[in-house]
Amino acid sequence: MTSFVPQQVSGMPFIQTAWVVRDLQETMSQWLNLGVGPFYTLDVDLPSVKYRGEESSLSMLIGMVQAGSVQLEFIQQTSGKPSAYTDGETSGAANFHHICRDYGGYDEAVAKLEAQGAALATEAQWGDCRFCYVDARDTLGCFIELCDDTETGRKMYEIVREGAENWDGKDPIRSLAPLLA
Repeated sequence: MTSFVPQQVSGMPFIQTAWVVRDLQETMSQWLNLGVGPFYTLDVDLPSVKYRGEESSLSMLIGMVQAGSVQLEFIQQTSGKPSAYTDGETSGAANFHHICRDYGGYDEAVAKLEAQGAALATEAQWGDCRFCYVDARDTLGCFIELCDDTETGRKMYEIVREGAENWDGKDPIRSLAPLLA
């Protein structure tokens, strides 16, 4: 792991916090019991990613939920290869993983962080959105996720946020894929 001290990349806020979990269904149930919902889920298969500069693949289940002004993301990796999600894995049921910066300025942000000595743990593309995880565990205790500013990404965040605004407790777990189509 390369140690670097991140400096401001832009004035964009962080909009999401994320955990890697062993059992997404159990995790969502626990948060739903706290009154946080509804959850939006995705089954993601990324056949071509870069993990620490080497070609790899990655599959995961994701559950996203809005909790006030912050979005929470829970990730259960379903493939067996090493990834940013298995880096630093502990024996707990959930491990804090990353903070996500608001969309925009992707290439500029990646270049600035790399110039500061940041190591890119993962680089991938899902649909029209490129994203990466910058390893900041030595200084911040987590990864930083950077994402392209795309229509799909913005729509996804909007659906999750609006779903929570007037949630009446019904339909607590929803598939996100048909809503993005």
